[in-house]
Amino acid sequence: MEVVFDANLEMNPWINNDAEVVGMWVDHSITLTLATNHTFNYISPARTVSGTWTRDDYNLYLNGSNFAAAMRFVQFRDRYRLMAHPLERPPNMWNDLGFTRK
Repeated sequence: MEVVFDANLEMNPWINNDAEVVGMWVDHSITLTLATNHTFNYISPARTVSGTWTRDDYNLYLNGSNFAAAMRFVQFRDRYRLMAHPLERPPNMWNDLGFTRK
């Protein structure tokens, strides 16, 4: 099973351009919207933050007023996932892990 899981997971995906990651990303009750003008809106039950974003390969950097975060894109089963901290999880848990684009 681990071989199949590894074949479905790309920890360092090739992202051709920012258009591939622009849009709304959702993780349960948290929403992150990446706009084409490199601004973002992060909405969670605890807070709302806006600012600017940059991308370096598969790494995403968010910067706002009193807020900074580094995230990482991974690819699982040909779909990008956005992770605050990619974790090693059993394969059956990856279906509900990280932000997915809506």
